Amino acid sequence: MKTFEIKDLLKRDLLVVEAKDEKIAWAIIFQKYGAKAVSEYTLLGKADEIREEDSRELVQCINVGTTNKYVASVNFFNNVNNRYYNTATESLLSAVETKVFWENPLGTKRNAEKIARFKSKIAGDNLIELWHKAQSRTFDRNRSIIFVKN
Repeated sequence: MKTFEIKDLLKRDLLVVEAKDEKIAWAIIFQKYGAKAVSEYTLLGKADEIREEDSRELVQCINVGTTNKYVASVNFFNNVNNRYYNTATESLLSAVETKVFWENPLGTKRNAEKIARFKSKIAGDNLIELWHKAQSRTFDRNRSIIFVKN
């Protein structure tokens, strides 16, 4: 089971754990990070279960004219761009999706290997390495449970 820590992106750090259910997710946190870590996190839920009230505590809100917008800072190649959303939950999930993937953006391993065969040895090896790196950050959205650090 995978875990991924999201630091310095939101008002508080998050931990994404891929597990069948909440009980197993807590066991993974205990096993990987120790007993102290269990008391350092609070359950937010799966991506489609996160409440708007909880999201508001994690993202920046700005007033744009007569409405509030929620900001997600996105870092692309060391360029920070702000994106604005109508709900805090949209903003939160957008920020999470800049760090973890619900699907590998490079497709299947078999597809990456096919493409690598047509490239030079170095470029092909780099593509396979990139695929593995992306796969380590690819989580099953239906089995991913998000925790917030207290």
